[in-house]
Amino acid sequence: MLATANRVGRELAKRDWSVLQKEYTFTTTSGTTEYTLPTDWARSIDDTAYDVNEYERMRGSMTPQDWRYLKNTLGTSAYINDTYRIKQNTSGNSRAWFINPAPASGKSLIYEYISKNWVLNSAGTVSRSSFAADNDKPIFDDLLFELGVIAYFKRETGLDYTTDYAEYQSELDRVYAQDVPRRKQRTGGQKLFLWGNIPEVGYGS
Repeated sequence: MLATANRVGRELAKRDWSVLQKEYTFTTTSGTTEYTLPTDWARSIDDTAYDVNEYERMRGSMTPQDWRYLKNTLGTSAYINDTYRIKQNTSGNSRAWFINPAPASGKSLIYEYISKNWVLNSAGTVSRSSFAADNDKPIFDDLLFELGVIAYFKRETGLDYTTDYAEYQSELDRVYAQDVPRRKQRTGGQKLFLWGNIPEVGYGS
């Protein structure tokens, strides 16, 4: 049953639940381009990296092709804002956050990411990526998690799980739709003031 509960938790954690969304801030060191990721980092949330001091959005995560162009050609001037890429660290044993060009000292950078930790201890003070004690609890909706464990357990033990799985999927769709907000979609033509066409600096000057 423990293995089943962990499997359900890992499957649910593949979605971008609001309860898994976190912020991370770090300060740069002059000339240092490689920075460690949070210990619970699972994946980044697109378009959330900003230079706090300059009020500017960073460009990234860059594709390997664009990264090589910026690093190895005269294209370093192609972007006004700093760029970043997440890739294997120089030690080859994990992933890291790389910045281009090399930053000055004392810059405060922030981005949002999805945490891999979906379990809390009984006090709610320690998070982890799987159950480690009997009184640990998942951060997901109680009913949703219970339905998932029942459906997965029946499937793994050879029992008929068709109805249970359908109920679980229905509840999953409902809970997730209510959890994660969606941007409104416009169908009546382009609006003048969209995020994409408002300059990041010098607006109104």
